[in-house]
Amino acid sequence: MTDKKKNPRRTELWLDVLHLVLGLIIVVLSVLAFLSPEEHLLFFPVIFFLSAVIFLVNGVVLLQNVGHRQKNRLTAFGKIGAGGLLLLLAVVSAVVMR
Repeated sequence: MTDKKKNPRRTELWLDVLHLVLGLIIVVLSVLAFLSPEEHLLFFPVIFFLSAVIFLVNGVVLLQNVGHRQKNRLTAFGKIGAGGLLLLLAVVSAVVMR
């Protein structure tokens, strides 16, 4: 069996594709939600959730690649914390919407 190491370029490509796809979805949902918020209330929790996914994935990937650099580790934990807050906001938004 061969021990494959993760190629950093492959990870960066995967992150770029994730940012592009989720970013486009967030922009489209945001425009639709703010054009007629009463009709598209469901979009707000989805927007917050997708934003949380981006932050959480960025934080986890950065945490895996930081090594022993304290500044980058704090940045990774900051991104994970921001993702957690956005996730909480998505849940609160979905509950209040009902």
